[in-house]
Amino acid sequence: MVAASRGLDDPEAARQKLRERVIRETGARHCLLASSGRTIVWLLLEAMKRLAVDERNAVLLPAHTCASLPSAIVRAGLTPVPVPLDETTLDHREGALVEALERHRPLALLAVNLFGMPGRSPRWAALAREAGAFFVDDAAQTLGAACSGRPSGRWGDAGFYSLARGKNITAMGGGILVTDCDDLADAVEEEAKRLSPVSRRREVRTLVEAMAFWTLLRPHLYGITPHLPGVRLQVFEHNPNFPTRTMGGTQAALACRSWRHLTESNATRRHNGARLRAALAGLSGVQIPTPSGGEAVWLRLPLLFDDPAARDRAAAALIAAGLGASITYPQAWYHLPGCPSPPTTPPSTWDLAPRLLTLATHTYVTRGDMAKAVHLISHEVQP
Repeated sequence: MVAASRGLDDPEAARQKLRERVIRETGARHCLLASSGRTIVWLLLEAMKRLAVDERNAVLLPAHTCASLPSAIVRAGLTPVPVPLDETTLDHREGALVEALERHRPLALLAVNLFGMPGRSPRWAALAREAGAFFVDDAAQTLGAACSGRPSGRWGDAGFYSLARGKNITAMGGGILVTDCDDLADAVEEEAKRLSPVSRRREVRTLVEAMAFWTLLRPHLYGITPHLPGVRLQVFEHNPNFPTRTMGGTQAALACRSWRHLTESNATRRHNGARLRAALAGLSGVQIPTPSGGEAVWLRLPLLFDDPAARDRAAAALIAAGLGASITYPQAWYHLPGCPSPPTTPPSTWDLAPRLLTLATHTYVTRGDMAKAVHLISHEVQP
């Protein structure tokens, strides 16, 4: 925390140090920073609107993903269009994606690498290019993973990483954009002039939140967190009116500090993910998606239950035991109040939310935690 507090004294030096680290680690030509991942997406889409050769209003994104993405798309004055995921990989269904590219002529395809699993980004980038659309490689959940020899987030026109709570590294918020496109980087820089500065009060709050977060990350303390005063856990809602600020110096310093441990942390997540997968393999009624584009870093381990009621029972048992299970996205984003309806009504099979459960894989998850989680899931699926 001492190193992170230095970002209070010289915010721009902290931001510059983070930019240099990102460029060194990813090989990107340009790196731009903001206070959140959704702010980065908003800036990026505004810049792409400037550079588009014709008027396009749609942005394709997975039917099952974080609500902040459609919020950023709507803030940019564009229309989010869902594309279904393959249940075996949680990556795009190629046939449906090709059809959507032809039908909607989107400004951009936003491909999300869910739960630390790299998708087929090289293929999706090629399809987007053929359709005249920009391609955004959303690596908010795959920092440190690789896809076809490149860091995740480095395919297509631009990629981005998130520093929110629960990501591969956290700065209690923050977004990082990487691109090799000079024109796009210049346009984003121009759009970024609209961002508000970060107050010192918010900088101090970020530091205090970080100290609390790392203290409460132990699984046996999960049940305490929601009852603490001032704690607001992740909210799944459509909100295009989110704050748009520059990245704080404290956020940048926290990110640099956490990045030093990224390789070790991801190795632990890979190990824990592999252990859980092996223990749950062959369990009737539960499907474990397999990454389609490279080795996963397993930010969380996703499970798809055949029976939504069994998912609900397993989730209740795991949460009661303090084992870090999560119903990560409670519903498809296009069902959220206030979110614009898709141009065509998606089939109910596109909504994976009633069947999806994710398990914690981070450093503080023990072998005993994993064994207990496997036992509880097995019991609820096969009572």
